[in-house]
Amino acid sequence: TETHQETVGTILGVPQKQVARQLEIYSPQKHTMQSGRSKFRKWFVRWKPEHGWTNPLMGWTASRDPVGRLRLEFESQEEAIQFALENGFTYKIIDEIPTKKNVRTYGDNFKHPKSFKAPEPPATTSNTSEDFTPF
Repeated sequence: TETHQETVGTILGVPQKQVARQLEIYSPQKHTMQSGRSKFRKWFVRWKPEHGWTNPLMGWTASRDPVGRLRLEFESQEEAIQFALENGFTYKIIDEIPTKKNVRTYGDNFKHPKSFKAPEPPATTSNTSEDFTPF
């Protein structure tokens, strides 16, 4: 595939360094605070990021990566794979990580944890006049 990458790079005018980079194909997960999944049926392609550097004076991060922030959108995983193959890129598919659902009801906010133990009542003492000292 290296000759194919060289050919594609030459025809499209893409530098060989960019053609040799690996693509990541993924479908984003739904955020915890979102209820619908309408925007999460799409597949995205991004290039694996190259390392950047930090400006020692200001602390800003920088990179010379021209496609580092580029993200392409596709309707299906097959379309994204087809794009990678047609353009001579190697790719890696990032599978969706299953999320654990924590189902709670409003009443759960008022339950005590299982490790909760009620405090012991204070020990009773005898109230006799002999034990009582005013000062």
